[in-house]
Amino acid sequence: LHREVFSISEEAIKAEATQAQRILIERTPAIQQLRKRFLGRAIHRSLESWKKSLLDKIEKAPSEPISSNTARFCASCGARLITGVKFCNECGARQAT
Repeated sequence: LHREVFSISEEAIKAEATQAQRILIERTPAIQQLRKRFLGRAIHRSLESWKKSLLDKIEKAPSEPISSNTARFCASCGARLITGVKFCNECGARQAT
């Protein structure tokens, strides 16, 4: 698992060197949601430092709910789906509702 896809900044994801990660993020709604929920890394040099780091991250977390209004993509070809369609406009595959 490459954790960078969750922690890379919005500015860094626009760079040419991170094109693969940008495409992965754009086409995978689950990763979009995980990125919204990612608080940061809690370094664990000791139990106490890990606990303090974790509590600091939780304390600074935004309290507003995260909307699930993300783009949908076809499971067969990866094309972006239009809201409310039952079939993919690109490949014609039937979409789960």
